Amino acid sequence: MASFLDTSVLARYLVQDHPELGRRAAALIDSNARLSVSLVILTELAFVLTRHYRIGRKQVVAALTELALRESIETHEAPSDVVVEALEMCAPSGRISFADAMAWAIARTSSDATVWSFDRRFPTRGITLREP
Repeated sequence: MASFLDTSVLARYLVQDHPELGRRAAALIDSNARLSVSLVILTELAFVLTRHYRIGRKQVVAALTELALRESIETHEAPSDVVVEALEMCAPSGRISFADAMAWAIARTSSDATVWSFDRRFPTRGITLREP
């Protein structure tokens, strides 16, 4: 049985703005339980942390990278090293969105991937980007 983490649990764990919920989130995440996180959830978490909590982009990338590299957490749609590479593309500026980076990570794990997009800022490392 797979156990998936939701944005609300991850946000409470990282921000600790609700002491009881933060404690409960930490008890789960810091346990030896095998947990999975979807790249959709990582994208939503990045949005919540940057927009709602006003945490800087580099700090968010560092926090998400730490989560992705935890031995007890599996990134669901792509291997953690690819997810970390995608996150690192988001750190320098807002040029590459977290959503595009996670879409890139999923495409990157496919052999000979092509992404169809009008977005000229979409990351292209290791994939083919085409306009329809």
